[in-house]
Amino acid sequence: FSDLFLFGEIAVTNIAGIGASGVFRISAVSATFLQRSILIASHHGDLDEVKRLQHLEERLLEEVHDQHVSNYETAPAGPVKAFYDRKDIEANEPMEGGWLTIKLSYWTLVNDFARRCTEASHIPVDEILDPDYSVTNASVSKRSLLYVQENTLRSVLPPLDHVVELYDAEVANFGDLGNTIVLANTIVTSIIVAVMSFLIFRMLEHTIPDMHYLLVGCQFPVMVERKIHFKLIKIYQEADERMRALNDEQEEKAIIEAMVLEA
Repeated sequence: FSDLFLFGEIAVTNIAGIGASGVFRISAVSATFLQRSILIASHHGDLDEVKRLQHLEERLLEEVHDQHVSNYETAPAGPVKAFYDRKDIEANEPMEGGWLTIKLSYWTLVNDFARRCTEASHIPVDEILDPDYSVTNASVSKRSLLYVQENTLRSVLPPLDHVVELYDAEVANFGDLGNTIVLANTIVTSIIVAVMSFLIFRMLEHTIPDMHYLLVGCQFPVMVERKIHFKLIKIYQEADERMRALNDEQEEKAIIEAMVLEA
């Protein structure tokens, strides 16, 4: 049960969390480069390339969102789960009146980042070519583009790195727990083996003299250790001595009775 629970559940979940969170970092940086490539393709008038890159960005962040939901559902209780829910990550929100600093949880941050990237992938080419990127005059799609560029390095990547560190700590704790369980199982197994061995050796003194089946009696000493051989020999020697003493006593008694009759 311990092997199935530890290696089949906890370890797999933590390692998967490390891998997925590491991919999130690559996806976040890739989103900013895709937006840059979209801007360059728009200025070159390559509309097909713009559409291809926008679809790629949208699909990339949809995968991030789906994986993020899966990670949240399987996040282990403790520091990782608490970090998902704790609202202590600062991000800059583009509003009509300018930039507003808000606090988000890791769960909300990644979801909001994925949503903003998806919205930015729908921005029309004419808006991309418009040189006015001020927050007050930007459309919803353009504000999402500004949000991604403003927050990726400052607010998104540090929490992504931190959650990987939390998963690493969980793996380290899992290793310590695994060592403790293995040690406990070893001690319990050793105690059980020692008790069973003691009981078996204690029963030999009463069991071996009653063994009359020739094949079993001959094969049993061959299968045991050398130290046990001497114990078995001692038992049979004592039995033989008792039989000899009994025979001598009976013979002496018969001689005395014969002498009495002759007299």
